Amino acid sequence: GRRANNDEGAMEGKACDYGPWILQGPKEKRKVGEEAASLRLFCIPQAGMGAWAFHGWQKTLGSEVEVMPVELPGRNSRLREQRFRSMQDLVKAMVDGLLPELRKQPYCLLGHSLGAWIAFELCQELRRRHEPLPIKLYVSANRAPHLYAKDNDVHPVHLHNLPYEKFWDAFQHRYGTNKDLENEGIKRYMFPMLVDDFTLLETYTPDLRQAALELPVPIEAFAASSDTRYTKDQISAWSKHSSVQFKEKWFEGKHRYIVDEPQEVRAYLRDDIFGCMAM
Repeated sequence: GRRANNDEGAMEGKACDYGPWILQGPKEKRKVGEEAASLRLFCIPQAGMGAWAFHGWQKTLGSEVEVMPVELPGRNSRLREQRFRSMQDLVKAMVDGLLPELRKQPYCLLGHSLGAWIAFELCQELRRRHEPLPIKLYVSANRAPHLYAKDNDVHPVHLHNLPYEKFWDAFQHRYGTNKDLENEGIKRYMFPMLVDDFTLLETYTPDLRQAALELPVPIEAFAASSDTRYTKDQISAWSKHSSVQFKEKWFEGKHRYIVDEPQEVRAYLRDDIFGCMAM
């Protein structure tokens, strides 16, 4: 089998380091010199979250798939770095940072909520640069990018320019109560990060020219049955963004189903990715 591509291959037992953009769970890292997985799954989290949202996934996905949780700047392990407030700037930096790993072997891409739009734009940037595209794009819990306009939002309020108290009122109205955010200290810590992430989300304007709208990549849109952030039609509308194949899959749960109740989606991904590998 293929060996993990690393100059320090002689140092058996040392964990692979993929740079700041990838943060795997402490017990989920491959060792230098270990046989490489057949395929990788790069995972992009929702606003205010980090790579930790996908820690614990590796066990379900198995040794053939390497889970690559993406850590965006300005949070958790990258807290001292500047956060991005522009989608265009973010995806350019992401491609620069992730390209060495994206070129190594076949991969799938998963983005949840804000991460779905980031994943879509990441593919657009990769296509512009004639770099390898994912063998499949999974987009979760967000309406199709051509419906980006505020008027299409089920809750058409821009959060990024609201003052502190009104921001949290609107946030709770939109996403429901979150036990993690009942602590005032945590709210004050999260506020600037969420404002920047919502700026990214709410100022996003995709290229709506037909050639830019469609990706030559199979897309599967995931949604949750009790999520009030989108309509069924807005999920089905992702079909306009693939020139190859489109599917949609609904799971039980609310907006944070991928974090709060990930068992079903992880098992589904395991089976679906094995299907991709067999093609």
